[in-house]
Amino acid sequence: MKKLLGGLALVLVVVFLWIGWRRGVRVHVENTGATPLADVVVKVRGAEYPLGTLDAGESDVVKVHPTSASDVQVTWTTPDGRKGYGRVDCSLEPGGSHGHVRFTLDGIGVREGTADVRVGFF
Repeated sequence: MKKLLGGLALVLVVVFLWIGWRRGVRVHVENTGATPLADVVVKVRGAEYPLGTLDAGESDVVKVHPTSASDVQVTWTTPDGRKGYGRVDCSLEPGGSHGHVRFTLDGIGVREGTADVRVGFF
């Protein structure tokens, strides 16, 4: 009986660690343009996640954790100094959102911004 309870406790620990690991939303930013984008920053309410420079054809991923209900924004600077901005309205909730958001940037603007975000336990 003790072995069974010990095994059950171990399974529960693994399940809760897995659920905790899944929390947060992964934001994928891809530069499909012909020039590098500097100062790329992903923003959610209460936090900013600098990605630095994305060269042409390069991408990066960051896991975000908003402090209150939030959308996801990305900003960047083009080689000629123009500022770029994109936003995906996906209603992230603190501590309960998971999934992913994807920005495809072409240097001039956001070519595509999509979200597959869920709120809740699973």
